[in-house]
Amino acid sequence: MIKNQLNNFDNPDYHNFIANIKAKIQQAQIKASVKVNNELINLYWNLGKMITERQALSKWGDGLIKQIELDLKLAMPNTKGFSSSNLKYMRRFYVFYSESTNAEKSQQLAVQLPWGHNMLILDKIKAPEIATKYLEMAIENNWARSVLDLKIEAQAHLNYNQINNFAITLPEPESDLANSLIKDEYNFGFLTILKNYKEKELETELTTNITKFLLELGKGFSYVGRQYKVTIGNDDFYFDLLFYHLKLRRYIVIELKIGELKPEHLGQLGFYAVAIDKQIKRPEDLPTIGLLLVSKQNKTVAKILVDNWKTPLGIAEYKLSHPLEEDIEAALPTVDELSILNDLISNTNFAE
Repeated sequence: MIKNQLNNFDNPDYHNFIANIKAKIQQAQIKASVKVNNELINLYWNLGKMITERQALSKWGDGLIKQIELDLKLAMPNTKGFSSSNLKYMRRFYVFYSESTNAEKSQQLAVQLPWGHNMLILDKIKAPEIATKYLEMAIENNWARSVLDLKIEAQAHLNYNQINNFAITLPEPESDLANSLIKDEYNFGFLTILKNYKEKELETELTTNITKFLLELGKGFSYVGRQYKVTIGNDDFYFDLLFYHLKLRRYIVIELKIGELKPEHLGQLGFYAVAIDKQIKRPEDLPTIGLLLVSKQNKTVAKILVDNWKTPLGIAEYKLSHPLEEDIEAALPTVDELSILNDLISNTNFAE
């Protein structure tokens, strides 16, 4: 009889039934652990706030934290997690994000990560806004603590909003490396170019300041040339800037565009990348990457454009300060200030 019962349960239908039960239990466990974690991190936030406010009303300083530890041990001897060091982390946790421009958002993100992740970010990140980026990335990509540590070391926040198609045009190890080496935004604040500049002027300024330009691009970029000429058939084509990346082992052609991104810009860049592969690339070189630098872009449009290319392409913004003009403008009085000054002069008796 028992043997017959066992035979009844030894079939695919019953095994699927057990698998469904197991899945339900695991889902419930995950939900429960997430809820517990949310409550725990919220508790740490509130305790950090309470400690901060109490310290502001007293002269105890860290002595207060030590006393809290002792009193909690007496009142709740079997409860762990409230050592002086952890209480100090709670205070830091609250103070750090409460200084952010969007403390509520930071708190909502932080509760979705384990406490170990949050402590790692507190230890390694100095700016709340940058820390919030890592909170977002860790949640979005489900990073383990060790991965989060590596991403912080690699300054992954610099590439957080990247627009490129590397994930679909390059094998995984190469795509990850390209993502880590090419930024989503470049700062050309070292230039003294005036407003209403043209693309050729920007290009000239960048190559004149090639050392600073290479530093901004990052490690591994080697300058090949400006207005680099390639002949296809009977036609000559000139690329704005051509580089070779030593780690990526491939050429990177950069096109500079003033103003908003336009679809035809990417068509031109894609053609240039293919042309370099046909005319310049050696057998040991990997396929060329095209990088379009624009002063303004619609990221939604940009993403649609790059995803429809089989050539590895990226789009990034560049920021350009105008220190000379800004300094002059800052030193000049406003119209209202001139009006007040005029009234003062009119009502002043210089003869006195």
